[in-house]
Amino acid sequence: MIDNNVKVVERWPGSVFVKIAGRLDQELVSECESALKSQVFFKTKFITFDFTDVTYISSVGIRLILVYRKLMEGRGGKLVMVNVSGPIKKALEIASVLPSWGIFASVEEADAYFGKMQQKS
Repeated sequence: MIDNNVKVVERWPGSVFVKIAGRLDQELVSECESALKSQVFFKTKFITFDFTDVTYISSVGIRLILVYRKLMEGRGGKLVMVNVSGPIKKALEIASVLPSWGIFASVEEADAYFGKMQQKS
């Protein structure tokens, strides 16, 4: 699904890629939730959030990440984030949203990580 500031696509079976642009606040979180609900199904185990164009994250945005992280972990999967800027990374660290292994410098690094995880299962 593609919205103005949110793009959610299935990368491969069981893996969803989410690209967000702008301020991840109440308004954008609502767009994200709608887009995710249309793409995240019972078979989805891996989600990659691309934060390249995210300029701010509110507590509501942090909650969104937590909800989907717990959902993926409950399925034996993972949620990771890529291209996270310094201020947003700091906010996520303060909120203890993701361990450091859940944040990658690029989409390619996250794909390699998921590839290794799929080989183990």
